[in-house]
Amino acid sequence: MMIRHLTIALTLTAVLAWPAPQAAADATSFTWTGFYIGGNAGVGFGGYSTFVDLDGFNYFKNNFFKGEVTEVGADTAFIGGGQIGYNHALNNFVFGIEADFSGLNFRAAKIPASSKQDWGSDTRVSVEMDWLATVRGRLGVTMDRWLIYGTGGLAFTDGEYRNHDFCNTVPRCGGGLIDALGDMDTGWTVGGGAELAFRPNWTVKAEYLFVRFDGEDFSGTANYLDGSSQVYGFSASPAEFNIFRVGLNYKFGGRYEALLSEAPLK
Repeated sequence: MMIRHLTIALTLTAVLAWPAPQAAADATSFTWTGFYIGGNAGVGFGGYSTFVDLDGFNYFKNNFFKGEVTEVGADTAFIGGGQIGYNHALNNFVFGIEADFSGLNFRAAKIPASSKQDWGSDTRVSVEMDWLATVRGRLGVTMDRWLIYGTGGLAFTDGEYRNHDFCNTVPRCGGGLIDALGDMDTGWTVGGGAELAFRPNWTVKAEYLFVRFDGEDFSGTANYLDGSSQVYGFSASPAEFNIFRVGLNYKFGGRYEALLSEAPLK
């Protein structure tokens, strides 16, 4: 799946960049080569994980067997953070690497059907995330002050798959309190974007990223009111996210060359 998304991103890059116009006469006043730092903001949406109650934690009269399946659904959240990177320009091509860190308050959740029927809706399965970081390569084509690029690499997060029973009021709730957590840890990302150098040291960009984290088998201990306890297992399928964001970068170097040439900005 990662190969397919990367192929799509690079194909879009080539299509958008063709045909590439001749470099402007004032090319020496600006170069994409160099280190940069900046900030970004946008929106992230997704989740889409499927949970399986492997050991029948929510088992009761209307849930006769183990393995209940619950589709978590999706959530949408604001995402914002910063990035740092380096570009190297070679003719009309730009190669680079970028690392970014963003915060978000993401919570995609669903109450299993058996919990609604039998236990007073006291259990929630969810995909939760408070921060997201990526380290990505970038490959693009320049058109004067425009850079059209594809990007891909690794994604990291504090995200968790969660099965949470938050009520122990009998008889309305089942009486078993559990908070089972599975780590999302490391995944992959692929996408693309367009970046414009509107001043010798400043660029603005718009970017899309597809992010995917592997699924997880995890477990938790249910503690009951009578003092007993039992371990239950759960499974979550891979979680997928879409991110649309804009960013502003400051590029180190190049300013004095532009001032000396007195070349107009385009």
